[in-house]
Amino acid sequence: MADGTVFPEMGETYVGDVMIDLHLHYAIGAINTYNLSYTTNPGLPGQEDTANLILDYNNNEVRTYRATGLMHDQVKVSGSATAAASTFFFEGIRHILEGPDHVLFVLCMIIGALNLRSLLARVTGFTLGHTVTLILGFFGFAPSGAWFIPTVELAIAVSIIYAAVMAVRPPQRGHRDLKAFAITSGIGLLHGFGFSFMLHQILRVDAPNVWHSLLAFNVGVEAGQVMIVLLVWPLVLFLRKQPGRIWTGSRAAVAVCASLIAMVWVVERAEFFL
Repeated sequence: MADGTVFPEMGETYVGDVMIDLHLHYAIGAINTYNLSYTTNPGLPGQEDTANLILDYNNNEVRTYRATGLMHDQVKVSGSATAAASTFFFEGIRHILEGPDHVLFVLCMIIGALNLRSLLARVTGFTLGHTVTLILGFFGFAPSGAWFIPTVELAIAVSIIYAAVMAVRPPQRGHRDLKAFAITSGIGLLHGFGFSFMLHQILRVDAPNVWHSLLAFNVGVEAGQVMIVLLVWPLVLFLRKQPGRIWTGSRAAVAVCASLIAMVWVVERAEFFL
């Protein structure tokens, strides 16, 4: 601007209320890798959750990177497929571990398994289900209406209640593992759409190395799921060796807590349709 002011006076503002679009142009030719950071510290509430979306237009290609926080630590921007895969692998882990609805469903799925074979059937079904819809949803093979995302989020909350009920319900005879596989596969389809909504925010469909990034994100989700299983399953085995009342009570307590939390989400998410 003529008076040298870069940003107009806006008064007091807060993280989450504004979006800053900053363009940096360096006429230094093509480069493959560089580091980016900045040292500003506005001291605003919630600044550690600042979402940074970096679009790199090097070599006439658009590469997308995402970082959270103030970026005081350097972010490495690289055009290699390995770097892209690594970034989205950890994004997949972070997304499932920081997504309480996904964590609660996996938890209910674990406590409802009768043995290791039953657990593998459930985990495999959930994996196949969400892999399919993550890919389909990301590439746009899903309804585009404004109702779709709220409907999926509501259905995910309902699926937690269903999984909690199934965790404490006496198992029926017959093809129990096959039924569990089919049920978790169906529920996995819902959660996969949820994963795809988030992935749309950090990855462009036309981005280079899109398949590397997409598959790495899905593998990251699986890695996060495996972390939850490895943490909870040994505890389940330990409790099952205790007097029956202890295991039954512990399982019921987890299922009830998960259901109550999910019911709150159902009420909150149903408000969209009211």
